[in-house]
Amino acid sequence: MKKWNKGLAIASIMAVLSVPFAGAVAAETIQGHVVSSHPVEEGSTLPEEHVTSQGIIESGNGSKFVLRGQQYLHINVQDNTVIVNEKGQTVSKDALKEGAIVEVQFGPIMLMTFPGTVGAEKIVVKGETTAKEGKVLSVTKTEGDVNGRVHVDVDNDGNINNDVVLNISKETYIMDKQGVALKLADLKEGQKVKAFHSLAMTFSLPGQSHASLIIVE
Repeated sequence: MKKWNKGLAIASIMAVLSVPFAGAVAAETIQGHVVSSHPVEEGSTLPEEHVTSQGIIESGNGSKFVLRGQQYLHINVQDNTVIVNEKGQTVSKDALKEGAIVEVQFGPIMLMTFPGTVGAEKIVVKGETTAKEGKVLSVTKTEGDVNGRVHVDVDNDGNINNDVVLNISKETYIMDKQGVALKLADLKEGQKVKAFHSLAMTFSLPGQSHASLIIVE
């Protein structure tokens, strides 16, 4: 019988424990899209405790939803997730609906899905938007390369009465369906888009409103 080597056994156990769980990775290892787990500048490090990301709920319900904005993520709402408004008052999961503007805090561990999946520690509901789908009729720059207006034929029905002119600013998130960031210059006539804009709209025809998120399909 071979003699048991205590030192070798301990080394083997430590090697196994050092291998991360295959279904989850540290946020900094997910790269390749505009919204990796946490967009960081070269040379910077990720926070050890949690990451904060703001955006719009594209779809989902009170238990899980898709977030688009600073990052593109699947968010799981856990039993211990704190959900509040900007005043710090507790709100129900019903507030986590399509078009809600939220700020999500989550830990540095992300499941290897696409987009990545994280568990929310805290969600701050900051407001609401409304969604419209249609075809881009025109794109006009108003100031520099960031600000502009996008005329959308809502439902692609040719009816100007339900069209919307979206005011674009540096606060507007623009991306494709895969979550890759786009610019105003990437918006072209004829593209199908899903746009989330402010509840406030002018009484003009077509109405004008500020765009929070535009997804190019």
